[in-house]
Amino acid sequence: MGGTNDVAVGPNVLQNSTSGSQNTGLGAYSEVQVTSGNNNTAAGYNSLNLLTTGSDNTAVGNSAGQAGGAITSGNQNTFLGSNAQSNNSNASNRTALGFGANVTADNSINLVTDL
Repeated sequence: MGGTNDVAVGPNVLQNSTSGSQNTGLGAYSEVQVTSGNNNTAAGYNSLNLLTTGSDNTAVGNSAGQAGGAITSGNQNTFLGSNAQSNNSNASNRTALGFGANVTADNSINLVTDL
């Protein structure tokens, strides 16, 4: 881990961080690819796993921000729920709430209500 003020808890968390700062990864394989992204929070196995340079993203849940078009360089996204995702790797300002929620446009919210 080469970033500053990062917190990593779990196997392979933030393992590729070189210059990213203030990132928090909790759970095996979360934020593995982050190199220079900042202010990201991932909690849950495999969450934000492919994020590299994106900043200000939050993902909570198993594979949150990872499924579908996994976030790699997107900014200011929120994924809450297992497999909550975006269809675009460079998404901005998207919010997906609920199991498997898929938000498909920037500056928008998708709330899964089907139980």
